[in-house]
Amino acid sequence: MSINNKIAQHEQQRIHDHVQNSNALSFFNLLTGSEMLNTVEALLPEHRERAFPPTETLSMFLA
Repeated sequence: MSINNKIAQHEQQRIHDHVQNSNALSFFNLLTGSEMLNTVEALLPEHRERAFPPTETLSMFLA
C-alpha cells in the first residue's frame, strides 16, 4: 500500500469517527455559541416563531 493510500485511509477513518460522534445538539451548540450566534442570526431571513427554529433545523440537518 502506498503512503498516499495510507494517508487517505487515515483521513477517511478520522472523518468517519468524527461523524459517528457528532449529534444535533453539538451542532446546535456550535451555531448558537458566542462566537457564531451574531453571524448566524444576521444571515437568517425573517421567520415566524416555529417549533423548530432555523438554527435547530440546520443543526439537525447537519447531524
